[in-house]
Amino acid sequence: MPLISPYSYSVRLLSLRAIPILVSAVSIAVGMVYLIDPQRAANSPRTASALMPGMASPFGWPGIDNPHTEGIASAQLRAGDEVIGISAAGGARAYLVSAFAGPQHHVVNDVLFGKPISVTHCDLQNCTRVFTGAVSAKPLALACGGMFKGGLLLSAPGGIYVQETGASFNPDSPDLNLEQIPFVVTTWADWKRDHPQTDVYVGDDGEAPESVTPSREHIADRPMPGPRTEE
Repeated sequence: MPLISPYSYSVRLLSLRAIPILVSAVSIAVGMVYLIDPQRAANSPRTASALMPGMASPFGWPGIDNPHTEGIASAQLRAGDEVIGISAAGGARAYLVSAFAGPQHHVVNDVLFGKPISVTHCDLQNCTRVFTGAVSAKPLALACGGMFKGGLLLSAPGGIYVQETGASFNPDSPDLNLEQIPFVVTTWADWKRDHPQTDVYVGDDGEAPESVTPSREHIADRPMPGPRTEE
């Protein structure tokens, strides 16, 4: 049986120890590519899974589809709680602003009287956008596509888009092809007074989270392409 020299043994031992280090380094490098280049991440199978019900991804979160709502009598909200109010298809619905805190809550895909309504809100920039599509009993396929420069990215069939402007994150691709509709940001007391038949979304667990102080410097007031949000 041939003898193994101490030198050969040391080289082999060092090689075996180097393998896990190299694997870790490659994994970190690949992860950094996805973090720096969200568009490449958007085309990866792991990020695409964020649009699939029940699936999650390190780079995005699925939207909340067909959310549960409460009527005026059962909604345990304070008069000063800030809500996003929408009147569409002959109906009215409010969405508690503080229920959108956290990336897993930034996108709510609803259907209001046969009209798909997707409410998107970035709590970091206090930016709200509301999208709609053709009449359908199914909600839109919007999801949180990550964050960029402190703002929300939306994931939709066709790519990744900047929530505030609707611009494609890929400069060679068209902008988000969804209509934006007006909404108001107001207090729960004012909204239910003006819309006595309204209901309200208070969170995906049906319980209102801790209220936040209303802010009047809302990005909804800024000019943007397409239909302008209104108060």
